[in-house]
Amino acid sequence: MKPIGVFRNHSKITNLLKPRQTPYLLLGALGILIVGFAGWRCWYDPQISFLPADGRAEWIAFPTPFDPSAHNLASVDTIFRRDFALREPGAGNLYVRGAKRLEVRINDKPVSSHLGRNWKAISSEDAGSFLRSGQNTIEVRVFNDDAPPALWLVLQTGDGKIRSDDNWEASCAGSSWRKAVPASRPRLPGAGNPVGGSEGTWRAFTKVWPIWICFCGIALVTLGGGFWLVDRERAKSFVLSTRGGIALIVITAMLWLALFFNNARLIPYSVGFDAQAHADYIKYVQERHSLPLPNEGYEMFQSPFYYTCAALVLSSCRLSVNDHSGILLLRFLTTLLGIANFTLVFLCLRLMFPGQPGKQLIGFLLAAFLPMQIYLSHFLTNETLAATLMTTALFLILRLLRRDHMSVLQFALVGFVAGLAILTKTTAILLLPPLLLLGALKRDAASQSFAMPLRNIAAMLAVCFAVSGWYYVWIWHRFGRPVVGNWEYDVGFQWWQDPGYHSVLDYLRFGCALDRPFFSSLSGFADGIYSTLWGDALLSGTSSVDLRVPWNYNLMTAGYLLALIPSAIILIGLGAALRDTRSARSVSWLVLLSFCGAVGVGFLFITLRVPSYAQVKAFYGMALLVPLCCFAAMGWDALARRPGTLRLVLGASLLIFAFNSYAWAWIRPSAAQHVYAGIRLFLEKNSDAAMAEAQRAIDSPTETANTRRVLALLLSELKHPVEALEQAKSAVELEPLDGATQLQLAMVLAGRGDLEEAVQLARAAVQLGPENWMAWQELATWSLQARFVDEAFSAAKDGLAVAPFNPELHYTLALAAATKRDFATAANHFGYAVMIRKEWTQAATGLRQSIFAMVEAPDASRQLDEIVRAVPDSPPELDGLAWILATHPDAALRNGKEAIRLARRGCEITNFQDPTLLATLAAAYAEVGLFSQATSTVERALNLSRISANAEVAGLSEQLLESFRQNHPYRNAPIPP
Repeated sequence: MKPIGVFRNHSKITNLLKPRQTPYLLLGALGILIVGFAGWRCWYDPQISFLPADGRAEWIAFPTPFDPSAHNLASVDTIFRRDFALREPGAGNLYVRGAKRLEVRINDKPVSSHLGRNWKAISSEDAGSFLRSGQNTIEVRVFNDDAPPALWLVLQTGDGKIRSDDNWEASCAGSSWRKAVPASRPRLPGAGNPVGGSEGTWRAFTKVWPIWICFCGIALVTLGGGFWLVDRERAKSFVLSTRGGIALIVITAMLWLALFFNNARLIPYSVGFDAQAHADYIKYVQERHSLPLPNEGYEMFQSPFYYTCAALVLSSCRLSVNDHSGILLLRFLTTLLGIANFTLVFLCLRLMFPGQPGKQLIGFLLAAFLPMQIYLSHFLTNETLAATLMTTALFLILRLLRRDHMSVLQFALVGFVAGLAILTKTTAILLLPPLLLLGALKRDAASQSFAMPLRNIAAMLAVCFAVSGWYYVWIWHRFGRPVVGNWEYDVGFQWWQDPGYHSVLDYLRFGCALDRPFFSSLSGFADGIYSTLWGDALLSGTSSVDLRVPWNYNLMTAGYLLALIPSAIILIGLGAALRDTRSARSVSWLVLLSFCGAVGVGFLFITLRVPSYAQVKAFYGMALLVPLCCFAAMGWDALARRPGTLRLVLGASLLIFAFNSYAWAWIRPSAAQHVYAGIRLFLEKNSDAAMAEAQRAIDSPTETANTRRVLALLLSELKHPVEALEQAKSAVELEPLDGATQLQLAMVLAGRGDLEEAVQLARAAVQLGPENWMAWQELATWSLQARFVDEAFSAAKDGLAVAPFNPELHYTLALAAATKRDFATAANHFGYAVMIRKEWTQAATGLRQSIFAMVEAPDASRQLDEIVRAVPDSPPELDGLAWILATHPDAALRNGKEAIRLARRGCEITNFQDPTLLATLAAAYAEVGLFSQATSTVERALNLSRISANAEVAGLSEQLLESFRQNHPYRNAPIPP
């Protein structure tokens, strides 16, 4: 006889395997597999810019301030170094990895690091022979082309362990030296940053609390009347009638329309997340009557349904995106789609909570006044149409789940709407899990055949594919994969944004959004979602506070504190929904929860694949509006089920939140709004209208230094120097300790020729706002013009510590170095400038002249050694230096091995497709006597030059080939100036 415990365990296993539990087990197993796969890719896949943790050391980086702009791909380097003392050298084991290529030197001797293609793999070396008694120096140069260089290192010696931490110092792209920082530390905007100085929540609260008291009074009156009505009608089973629901939707829609028409005249037409790129897509479709390929425009990787509809609407009205009325019409359509979206959410709530008006109203309140919905409704975007279509699909799914009898046509309709959503935005493919669950779990009451789920799934997927699949098949045929993004380098848009990589802490931190919400996505994933869900934390896609939409930012910022209440209600409701999956509505909740899980996985993937602060946007998951509102309804029911104080407080808080969301989005004419509109109009090359706005700003009373400063900038650009000087001086008088106002006054004075005074003000500006790269740039430029060469040189190097990816700073530093006859430094920074901004003719000319001047200098050999050691990954500079080292008539300046190293590196960067670099590499091979390799390499250079019709390189290649066939190295004068 078996023990009783065995039978009990068998019973538990049997319960787990019941058919009702199978979907949950499968979903749980699938979730574990997905999380495990994501973790594996984070730790081991070199294509994912994730810094895997290891307790022996931490990843360190150069302390570059946050830069909101996009950077071009360029292999910028950072040098990390540390001094340490040893009593006895003994053995030394080096463990190192760098994101993504590195060179190690110990005591000025290169250490051979066997680094493979996977930069995440730890390389080990025996470093004992490089160590010595007394002081030692370890220096690691790390290169990265799509993120800031980062280093992880452990050096074990007999005296202890040297590890990468904040005891190291670093220099990025030839900048001034700074203390290294942990790479996982968030880089939030500081003083002088173009997006710094934004409002903090607690400071904003001190300014808006009187308004909130008014909101509170209105809320209490409204709630008092509502609760009295519900309590009076409770005995009659009070429900929200169809007529009452329609009235509620109409009133809310009128509020939305009033907001739109108020703001439409006050927001310029080029505003919004990638608004111009969206307009270019619509223009392409409207003018060419065809669809673009993903490599033909920045947003043209998007699915085409929205843009085709927009083009048809404009054409039917005889408008285009070049007309302001055309943009206004498309924005109006976005608002109407937003209204349709919250209306559909309300219908979903009625399906999920029939006969429960409290839950329906709470969910509707959140849907209609969610800040993410409100601010996005003002812009030209495909997000709202995609979200509306996905909400429609969820509504159809929930309605089907309530029916006992259904036809295959109803499932086909769900597939049709889902197909339109996928044809609008690729992320709508995340609808597939709820579609599959619907088909698998829903059976007709009159038939329990197992063939029915297969028929339903086949009908939905077939229609869905028929509607949207043709587009993805077309893209697959052209690019070899069905989905192409503008972040993929082979498409042609080679860019990256801060932070450039992620770490474990990025997905664990939260709290910055409650203090400094703007751009808090730099602090962590949760902060980014929270800040963009409850407010316009990314400033509508702008990279400067001066260009942000003139919302009421005090109300918006303080509103992040209010948003804690609906956030808590949603989280509590999520827990209640998980518990409620065992009820009669289990299939409905299972569908919604599976959709949430799919969107969560999608979010995780995109942030890992594209580690940019701008990818952490809550509205990428705006289709989750239905689950969020359902969770809010469940959370409200759990907290305020019984009449009492808690229900009153929660209800008032939610109403205050709704009033606040609507109020901060209501733009009022003001001096700041006129200045903002003037700048936008100037950028649209409408100078007359910009000047009219500037005049309105002058006539409007304002005591804000920032408004006067930006007005001075606008007036300067509009060529009104006298008025600009007056406004700039007024700004400095109002805020004498603000670096931006000091810089603006300096710029006005520099435009008038007062260089010395401009330099003095620029010095103050960089002290007050050290993260303002423009202040460093102007200080260096004006100092150089005023012949303060040493100060210009120092200011440019310090400026590079703020903005190492800025080509103008490299160019200015190169000019200052050339003036000091430091041609090695000049050549390297001209090289950086050309590398970061390709085809910059002035920088390329300066590079050639610097190399020529260096070769002609009395200490040419010393400067050549110096430049070779610090040469950046700049193909033109690598080519010029390798050519000299391989072909110079003076044997003291030739070095064949170094020439091969530099030329090969240049060829690797250009994928061995640059005939000039190939010719140089061939000359380097010949210098060391490898004539067979030299011949084959120059033949390839000759073929490529003929294909590209480069007669100059073709002629040179023929001369080289003739020399190499005779086993003679090539000798020539250095490159001309």
